[in-house]
Amino acid sequence: MDLKLKQPNSTINAYDATYALYQRYGSLLLGYITEVLNDNILAEQCLIEVFKQVQGKIGEYTQADSCWIRLQRLAKNILGGYQKPVTDGSNCTNGHTTTHNKYTGLMSPEQQLVFCGMHYQQKDVIALAAELNKTQNHIRQLLREALIIIRNEQKR
Repeated sequence: MDLKLKQPNSTINAYDATYALYQRYGSLLLGYITEVLNDNILAEQCLIEVFKQVQGKIGEYTQADSCWIRLQRLAKNILGGYQKPVTDGSNCTNGHTTTHNKYTGLMSPEQQLVFCGMHYQQKDVIALAAELNKTQNHIRQLLREALIIIRNEQKR
């Protein structure tokens, strides 16, 4: 997507380009972040942080064919700092935090740790296996089970 002003041969500045991206993707991204955090105020703060970072690297986003994917990836990276630990302790071990939404609420604590560790915290199978003292195959199986739960819930 190449963002241009309506005047011919005029590329828009970083502020205008960021605003154009916000207009196009802001509500989608806010919905995504709200679903993850389950907290509207925190989601809005996270969205602001996303677009602050976008403005500093606007060239990467205005020329990209996969702008939505890049914005979502940036949001995932920022979400790691916004995750709230579960206070009852049942779903939080070894420094991992999980979130409660309609999908993770259906998962076992172990599935939550693996899913949240991989999806929100961008950890790989090897790192999670080492941190949780499980085999890589066990981590993969837990992730498969978590994804099946999500897929089945989406079909309803």
